[in-house]
Amino acid sequence: PLEGQMEIHIYDLTGRRVLSRQEAVWGTEFRGQMNISALPDAVYILMLETPSGAHSFRFVKTRQ
Repeated sequence: PLEGQMEIHIYDLTGRRVLSRQEAVWGTEFRGQMNISALPDAVYILMLETPSGAHSFRFVKTRQ
């Protein structure tokens, strides 16, 4: 199992970091939530930096 810290960053498409937080990691699965309600509707990049490496995901935030 992996242990350590995970950095969670959200970037807008200009590359500006708009949210960031750090979480403890135990094992290989993480379930968490971030409140993105203050962000305007747009496309963002979610960057996860874990003990096993970095992973990025694109997502679209829209109000419903």
